[in-house]
Amino acid sequence: MAWGKQLSESPDTVTDDFKVTRTTNTDFNVILAHSIRSGGSNFTADWELNEDSGTDKHANRYSINGATDSTGTTGAYVTTSSSMPDDIFQVGYIFNNGTDEMLIIGWGTYQGTYNTSGIGAGTAPNRIEFVGKFVTAGNLTDFALNQNSSGDIATTTNVSWLGSDMTPSAAIPFAENVQVGSRAEITDTRKIYHFEEGQDTEENIFNSAFTMTGNAAQTTATDPTGKIVLTQSGGSGNQANAYRTLSSISSSNKTFTADFTFKRNTGDLANSNYVRFASVNTFTSGITGNAKRFYFSFENAGYIRVATETASDTSNTFTDGTDMQAANTTKYYRFVGNGSTLVLTMYPTLSDRTNGTNADRTYQSVNFPSDWTTTDPIDTFELLGASGYHTGNWEVSDVEMSFNSANAWKEEGT
Repeated sequence: MAWGKQLSESPDTVTDDFKVTRTTNTDFNVILAHSIRSGGSNFTADWELNEDSGTDKHANRYSINGATDSTGTTGAYVTTSSSMPDDIFQVGYIFNNGTDEMLIIGWGTYQGTYNTSGIGAGTAPNRIEFVGKFVTAGNLTDFALNQNSSGDIATTTNVSWLGSDMTPSAAIPFAENVQVGSRAEITDTRKIYHFEEGQDTEENIFNSAFTMTGNAAQTTATDPTGKIVLTQSGGSGNQANAYRTLSSISSSNKTFTADFTFKRNTGDLANSNYVRFASVNTFTSGITGNAKRFYFSFENAGYIRVATETASDTSNTFTDGTDMQAANTTKYYRFVGNGSTLVLTMYPTLSDRTNGTNADRTYQSVNFPSDWTTTDPIDTFELLGASGYHTGNWEVSDVEMSFNSANAWKEEGT
């Protein structure tokens, strides 16, 4: 079991009660408390859990210098000290599993004897042994030193809190200003961590079933990662649609890449073929409420559209048919969100798309709507041959999308 430091704090001002609060719950806890008096002639530093003073949910047993046990029940705190003029040092363990009463065992020492200063080697220090409990189940979120004598708790007082089985990020964090690829080894747990570039990726999109309508078919016969083939004749109601919810990504980040391969087969008229990344199946629901999408489409057999869209804002760019993908060809496309605009590029080969070379065409960029980051996250991929317009046969394969996220330390093997 590895211990990690959750906090180490001192009060900002002189106080009767000094509370510290943590954010990560652990079953086993160690408290190290060094308390210094400010003012008055004596002071105490008793332990209070979850700042429950006054509700009588503590009970304890303690002994000072080996004397007969004293007990306290239905109290506002656990007695862990006696009234002393000198500083107090305490170490204790607290068990808290969230469902049972919290149990405490600990020890303390003082410079002198009861009510008597004991600075110097001529006076043996006091000691106290204590056990206690806090009877309300739940997570232990805060700990307080409770002063019940004439003095106060000074700003030089310190409480340090250790927790069990903590990952490095929950204890002492790794440095963030290191190069991607850096390696760290935690000696007490023998775990190895790597600093990896932040990226959430969805690939092999066709390894799960799509929902399809019309003449849309999912196949893996000719492509190891699968593909969707849409065939359709013109006329109202003959739309073809295929979509699925993505499993590995869900983001409103404006920094991303999205790749797909588009093949125009014989007879395809390039008329309302849509490739969309959206927050919902917009073929069914449209762009309403908090929905959003970005997409590419062939329009009216001669135009290409690149668009970003929310219910309140749409940004389109239409291009002429110059360098438009010809029938009976396969092209390799890449969307890039650069944080402020969306750009679509068409490449002649997969290698060129991978390397960003020899582009057939980079289409005019479009802006993201002002409410892009506050609407629902992108988590759906869909294809559409629009009703009443599209005639032809086309297919999409090799789809992958990656959102940039913060670089982070990750444990090896996870």
